[in-house]
Amino acid sequence: MQNYSVVSGLSLMFILSGCSLFPPTLDEAGIVNVDIVQREILPDISFVSVYRSSDKTVIRGPLKYPLWSWLRTFSGHIDIVIEPPNAEKITLHDVAVRPKRLPKKRDREAYFVASIATDVPRGTHITVEYPDEDHEKSPFRH
Repeated sequence: MQNYSVVSGLSLMFILSGCSLFPPTLDEAGIVNVDIVQREILPDISFVSVYRSSDKTVIRGPLKYPLWSWLRTFSGHIDIVIEPPNAEKITLHDVAVRPKRLPKKRDREAYFVASIATDVPRGTHITVEYPDEDHEKSPFRH
């Protein structure tokens, strides 16, 4: 009986401390605004998370093919534009998508991760795009 009370006490402590273990991301806290540019091509960018890690700002998110799609290869890349309110725009071209090829017995999801060595101020606008084949028409190239 004593083992159950110890386990339930530890479980309760873990549940109550869960909020401090995983603080809100910068986008959840309202510090940055994130826009995802969805194209008519696949895959979709499900969501984007922006958070601080050590001395850098990390931007990451998943890319997903729908279950009906037979595609299993991510041939493209991610472009990210970071626009702080009172600073110069930062553009990250060709952010890698991993893995490039999905195994057959795995979910149809890959991810991208990019980081910058600076802290982003409140009011920063971040735009994320999986560009189509005609990359020259992308707003990130102008």
